[in-house]
Amino acid sequence: MTTSNILSQLGSPGVSTGMKNRIINGGMVIDQRYSGTSQTVTTGDGTFVCPDRNSYQKSGAFCIATAQQVTTVPTGQGFVNSSLTTITTGGSASSGDYLTVGQRIEGFNVADLMYGTANAKTVTVSFWAQASVAGTYSGSLYSPNTTYAYINTFTLTANTWTFITLVFPGDTAHATYTGNQIGLFFRIDLGSGTNFNATAGTWQAGGFRTSGSVSLSATTGATFYITGVQLEVGSNATNFEYRPYGTELALCQRYYWQNSVALGVTTNINLSHPVQMRATPTMSVLTVNAGSGAVVSPINFTNGSTVTASLSYYQSTANTVNASGVVTSSAEL
Repeated sequence: MTTSNILSQLGSPGVSTGMKNRIINGGMVIDQRYSGTSQTVTTGDGTFVCPDRNSYQKSGAFCIATAQQVTTVPTGQGFVNSSLTTITTGGSASSGDYLTVGQRIEGFNVADLMYGTANAKTVTVSFWAQASVAGTYSGSLYSPNTTYAYINTFTLTANTWTFITLVFPGDTAHATYTGNQIGLFFRIDLGSGTNFNATAGTWQAGGFRTSGSVSLSATTGATFYITGVQLEVGSNATNFEYRPYGTELALCQRYYWQNSVALGVTTNINLSHPVQMRATPTMSVLTVNAGSGAVVSPINFTNGSTVTASLSYYQSTANTVNASGVVTSSAEL
């Protein structure tokens, strides 16, 4: 392909080099951690990400859920991947239980929305969704800086891909974070307790679901698919912003990356992150291939910053063939 053809493609409708869409990896094409293999959603507040930038919130063991990048997509929309949540063991949520999926958006990427001022901007979230349980679902936009959230509802027919559009008016009374913290958090409730019930259609403190929302988490074998997630300024949904794959990967790597590193006789290695990370990351070695009997222990990371880090370790000099390790680096929100 010639340079002119590439530039023509990038300038064509539906393909953008900008950032209309504040959601990263909304097409679910990047899955650095697991490459499409199913993973159990861990208990915690945003501790699990699969595919990249998907953030689950789950309490306790009231249900068991898995997450996976899959190739089930709405027909004729141009998507190649979606995110699948499966309730492998259903359970009734107590008042304080919760299960949600969504994305935490960095403050830098929503600063222009001017929340907390008279000029606060309305945004529209659009996506394709399919669930095995029909009914009303809740999608909310939450500001951690204020604990205020705005709830919208949407309806799904069982096992049918549906295009959803949710409009969120700007919050003129409460400012969001505008730095490298969580600016806004869009999430969909998959079956949480009554402690989180609130009224739809207004900015309010607390709550992210309505009392009539579907409790997907109660049904063993229930599924929820989502793709094409977009958050954009304005009151109308426009075509999904397809960014170049390399651009989408780099956006994800601001929060997480992993790569194989050769571990030779040299016991100190300077690493450069592929992009500047959101904050100084937590680094570890996911796996170590010690080669032909080589000893690689322990492995330490020092001098960490948003751009570089140092790796040091002990390795026997007798057997150093093919020693390597998969380095992970996380600065997730």
